[in-house]
Amino acid sequence: MASVISKFAIAEIARGNIDYLNDTIKAVMVDSTTTFTPAITEQNLSDIPSGDRIGDVATLGSKTISDTGILDAADPIFLNVTGSLTQDLVVFYKDSGVEATSTIIVSHDTSNLATDGNNVTYTLDANGVLALAG
Repeated sequence: MASVISKFAIAEIARGNIDYLNDTIKAVMVDSTTTFTPAITEQNLSDIPSGDRIGDVATLGSKTISDTGILDAADPIFLNVTGSLTQDLVVFYKDSGVEATSTIIVSHDTSNLATDGNNVTYTLDANGVLALAG
């Protein structure tokens, strides 16, 4: 799975401003065939046009950090997804309650999507949401 890690998130994690285990971390599906292209320079959720977001946002549960620096969680489930699955990104972010200050952490491609016709489950791989160590 290809990932694009936000350079702003790396700085915020290093400063202690993103507390993965205790902050509200969310995921949103994004159709990047429109105007959004992930880059390390994306800083906040407001950098993703609202029209490019698909379905309901998923709040991560069962978050863990392994001894090897893997930030993991239960596989997010996106509810109320309608239409064809043309999106190709899942973007994880720290939710501050305000889009302009909700820090993007990482964007994943979505080769691991499964749908039941209404809901979509994104299966995280062995690197979880983010691997802090190589």
